Amino acid sequence: MAEQNDTLSGTWYCWLTYPSKDDQGEDKTKNVMEGYQRANQLVLQSKANEEGSYTFVRLTLDDDIATGIWYESTSPDGTFEGALYSGSGQLVMGEDQTMEGMWAGAGVDRESGKKRIYTGGWKLSRSDEA
Repeated sequence: MAEQNDTLSGTWYCWLTYPSKDDQGEDKTKNVMEGYQRANQLVLQSKANEEGSYTFVRLTLDDDIATGIWYESTSPDGTFEGALYSGSGQLVMGEDQTMEGMWAGAGVDRESGKKRIYTGGWKLSRSDEA
């Protein structure tokens, strides 16, 4: 159950699974993030890294459910060439403050060239182990 004070502030590790650029299978990424809690709101920002990618998450905590939005600016030199993505997600919080759930966001289908909604796994943990 999510407490309504700042016990969720501090360092978090964020894992996301997403379709690979060629849509053949999934890739996984990990971000180290700093969390700031105020009442039932949790904001997470990724720490700077050498690739130049950045992720921002804002969650509303309702008992053991976290619902919110995310924004990602990918690495300019990476697979997605500095693309900007955003979407929503929902996670369930365990007693150990680990949250697991799914994200959803729009992207371009490389075969058709049309936009579609992608989904993937999402995990937030205070531990660096996936």
